Amino acid sequence: MLVKLIFIGVMSLALLSAAYGDEEASTEPLSYFAKVDGVEIPAEAFIGRLRAGYREKFYHGTPPKSEVEKFQADMVEETINEVLLVAEARRRGIKVPTEYIETEYVRRTEGMSQQEIDAIDDFSARLRSRIEIKKLVELVEQDVLDSVPEPSENQVRSFYEESPELFTTPSRDRVQIILLSVPAYADQEAWKAATDKAAALVADLRAGADFSEMAMIHSSDPSASEGGDMGFLHKGMLGGTADQVVALMSPGDITEPVLLLEGVAVFKLIERSEATLNDFPLVKERAKSLLLREQKEAAWRGLKEKLNAAVEIEINPVFLSVVQ
Repeated sequence: MLVKLIFIGVMSLALLSAAYGDEEASTEPLSYFAKVDGVEIPAEAFIGRLRAGYREKFYHGTPPKSEVEKFQADMVEETINEVLLVAEARRRGIKVPTEYIETEYVRRTEGMSQQEIDAIDDFSARLRSRIEIKKLVELVEQDVLDSVPEPSENQVRSFYEESPELFTTPSRDRVQIILLSVPAYADQEAWKAATDKAAALVADLRAGADFSEMAMIHSSDPSASEGGDMGFLHKGMLGGTADQVVALMSPGDITEPVLLLEGVAVFKLIERSEATLNDFPLVKERAKSLLLREQKEAAWRGLKEKLNAAVEIEINPVFLSVVQ
């Protein structure tokens, strides 16, 4: 069937009210969330998921509008997919053992009294149903992933050749550092004194002073005992300004004083190794693993797309604004 595309816009006042606690503010009926081939998905199923998801994701405060809209879209997609995947699990004859449902029910209700359970309408039945649905989705996903065959060597080699960046050892810099620590609470005078001292060290180093000896005498970095030798570092390991400065250096260069969070530093680039593409035999197993993971992700994504394309999906306009 032709899919009825519903574009997700701003959450309506009715949905915001019902989802986040002010149920009395809603004047519109919330009978169903969506229809899949005419079969209604109860509104409470979506609202319950939305509440739980919102509190888990945005517990830290009020999120930006863009994040809320993305969250809404994800919840809509997940809810529709769950309905379709449960139906697919039934079609495949997948069942959840009763023993699993009961064990999980006991685990989830641990610490609750029977009085607390009875106080919530249909709590036991709804929780058991939720446990079964979640497991059915997991089982149908596992069924799909298990059906993906391992890629052939030719496929793996093609993947290796088409994605060389995944199998390239990045360039590395061997760096020395002299760090003059400045406490976080220090005033401008302390920073100026450290900067002036670092500038004097730079002058001595460029005049021929031994960097290793100067590091052992002046540096407060843990590498001081090794003459300031930090070993080989990948791009990004120094962080921020230090990375940017070192990236512009050539072997043998000594920097001007560099301000860091920890204090004032002087760097020397000892040597730089170039990025190297590893030979296929050395990375074949890793390439195979990465390709298989990609193929499994594609198979799982493909099933969900196929299931969505086979039905007519209509979102209740009470829940979502439709963008033309």
